[in-house]
Amino acid sequence: MKLSLEKRTIFFLFVAVIALISIVVIFYYNDQKVKSTNDWVEHTQEVLRKNDNIFLDILNIETGSRGYLLTGNEAFLSPFNAAVAAINRNLSELTVLTKDNPNQQLRIDSLKKMAQERLVFTKYTIDVRKQSGLNEAAKLVASGKGKILTDKIRNTIADINSEEFHLLKLRKKENGDSNTNSQLIFLLLLVFVAIILVLIMVIIKNQKTKNKFAEELKKSSDLFSNLFNHNPASIAISSVSDNKLINVNDSFLLLFGFSSKEEVIGKTAVELNIVVNSNQGKEVAQLLKEKVLIKDLESNIQTKQGESKWISASVLLLEVDNTPCLFSVSIDITDRKKAEEQLIAVNKELEAFSYSVSHDLRAPLRAINGYAKILQEDFSEKLDEDGISSLNAILKNSRKMGELIDDLLAFSRLGRKIGKTSEINMTSLVKSAKEEELIQNSHEIEFVIKELLPANGEQVLIKQVWVNLISNAVKYSKHKPKTIIEIGSYFKDNYVVYYIKDNGAGFDMQYYDKLFGVFQRLHSQEEFEGTGIGLAIVQKIVNRHNGSVWAESKLNEGSCFYFSLPITNS
Repeated sequence: MKLSLEKRTIFFLFVAVIALISIVVIFYYNDQKVKSTNDWVEHTQEVLRKNDNIFLDILNIETGSRGYLLTGNEAFLSPFNAAVAAINRNLSELTVLTKDNPNQQLRIDSLKKMAQERLVFTKYTIDVRKQSGLNEAAKLVASGKGKILTDKIRNTIADINSEEFHLLKLRKKENGDSNTNSQLIFLLLLVFVAIILVLIMVIIKNQKTKNKFAEELKKSSDLFSNLFNHNPASIAISSVSDNKLINVNDSFLLLFGFSSKEEVIGKTAVELNIVVNSNQGKEVAQLLKEKVLIKDLESNIQTKQGESKWISASVLLLEVDNTPCLFSVSIDITDRKKAEEQLIAVNKELEAFSYSVSHDLRAPLRAINGYAKILQEDFSEKLDEDGISSLNAILKNSRKMGELIDDLLAFSRLGRKIGKTSEINMTSLVKSAKEEELIQNSHEIEFVIKELLPANGEQVLIKQVWVNLISNAVKYSKHKPKTIIEIGSYFKDNYVVYYIKDNGAGFDMQYYDKLFGVFQRLHSQEEFEGTGIGLAIVQKIVNRHNGSVWAESKLNEGSCFYFSLPITNS
């Protein structure tokens, strides 16, 4: 069971409070331990002071008694009497201080007896001095009994002090160990509290991140919902396993003529009777095995009311809640289909017109040309110079009219879609077009052909592009002493760009917009022959290959024509 953020935070805060209380308890315990140790240190020092005082008083008794024995002056007995009282007082206090230590009590009892014996012996010596004189007292001192008693007292006090020092050392060690343990526990608890606080911060931060993610997810969900429900395109989501609709948008209902989602959700397109081609579902399934996205799939459908329509659909295979689904987006192309049918009819009329131009117009043109040749061959001797000139004009214009009809027919045929494309060896293609042009021209022409990259396209049409461009380059350079034509290519973005550069007449760039128009010429017919359709054909072919064509030029310096083809032509 997962705990909520609030419960997890309270739990960790509770643990942190317990840890902090433990730290306070440890501090208090350690402080009491230190105080206790300090008390014992003072206790030991007090015992040592009492022992020193007792021994000092014994020495004072000896000093006073010796002074009296040597001089007989009773003034030396004053320290003796004071020392006796101090010894008894200090022994009583020492007994109280060491009452918790049986060993020390035994030593102090011994010390009391020894001190009493020493006092008795000293008092006896003093009495002997008073009654029997110095010699008798000196004999008692010389016996060494006083020294023996003093040494015993010194040794006993040393034992008491040694015991106290030993106890003090043990207590300090115990206190040190206690401090070390307390510090270790304190540090561990401090680290533990820090970890708890970090965990709380991490939990809060993660929850904030989750909340932010949830907000973003909600925004994204709302955005998707709005895009889905209010999209002008028809959108439907269906299950792959049974083809039943899971969700549709308002545009789907409008397209197929339904009034509510309840009418369609949980049913298949076949059950709704909106599919004209029942095999199309199998075709889509087969295509989705090869790729997850199908684009621009045209289908004939019918509405709930039985109206026939055409749609263009894109179908994406995806997972919704771990369930494979089809996400279909469709647009109504019924009007476009009708326009295409009308366009097909118009194209058929144009083809009929082209046939008429090809045959009906060529027949009288051939007749004019034929009769003109008969006149030239059979009656030229009967014609004067003006008649022969007129006859040559008829032949020349009829031939030009034939070329114009041919160009018009070629241009109209380019309105159809291009055929099958393949990779073109552009070097070979340009070489072929160049050789054909050289056969028709006798003046000196130098071709500089650089690397020509391959491209995809319909070879026949691309060759026509090169034929027209090379022919123009040669034609508009014919008045130069030597014609130099450079041809090459290079990559730019996702295109291969080809260019052909000449040193010919060039043109004024201010008339550039007329360059690729039908029947548009930038030079006079007398200066350079032509029908004005060649560059229009070039542009139309290149555009049909999803490319573009453009030019740069300077008048009387030459021109450079460019055209581009996609690296991968669809």
